[in-house]
Amino acid sequence: GVQTCALPISAKAEAALERATKIWPLNPAVKDFANQVVSRQDTLAQKIPEFDRLLAESKWRDIYNKKLEYALALAQDKERSEKLRKVVNRVGELDANIQKASVLASQNNPYLAWDVIVETYKTESDDLVLAKTRSDIAPLVANYAQLIGMAEKLEKDGAEAAALTAWLSAQDLNPASPACGAAVKRLAKSVAESAVVRRSEEHTSELQSHSDLVCRLL
Repeated sequence: GVQTCALPISAKAEAALERATKIWPLNPAVKDFANQVVSRQDTLAQKIPEFDRLLAESKWRDIYNKKLEYALALAQDKERSEKLRKVVNRVGELDANIQKASVLASQNNPYLAWDVIVETYKTESDDLVLAKTRSDIAPLVANYAQLIGMAEKLEKDGAEAAALTAWLSAQDLNPASPACGAAVKRLAKSVAESAVVRRSEEHTSELQSHSDLVCRLL
């Protein structure tokens, strides 16, 4: 694996070195260039286990920050190159969401910015840049974030009607929020269905008690 990764670079380097030696046999720069090529190949070879380690530790941004070096080191390795491509796309998308949230916050839309951060945080909670953006925006939306936290907890505990009330309060603060809209729609349907089931059960119970009374009278 490691040798083949370095092959294209070494072939080009050797050709260049050969030309340089012919033109300037006594030029000290030729020796420097040769040393650089050797050390560069060693560095590239070391990049492969480094990439594997960062990948295993889910350190996406560390990989992204050195993406060009890894692309060079993994050029002959299709499987690792594909993994690198996925990481680069993932961090690129993450950064696009961070940028979107920052722009929304700067345009006096902190609640919509928070929606973007919360959604992104579900899959990228370990990213330090996202965490920093989250802590910057959090003070601007304290009441909104508190309502959403409360709504999510109530829903988890099965108190759907109370959760719906909390989501509606959050929606009052942020009417354009797709997250609030979706939650209100989902819970309103669920609460309505529960009410129908409850009425049906009560009706059945009433009929049962009525028939019991008739039986007793007979």
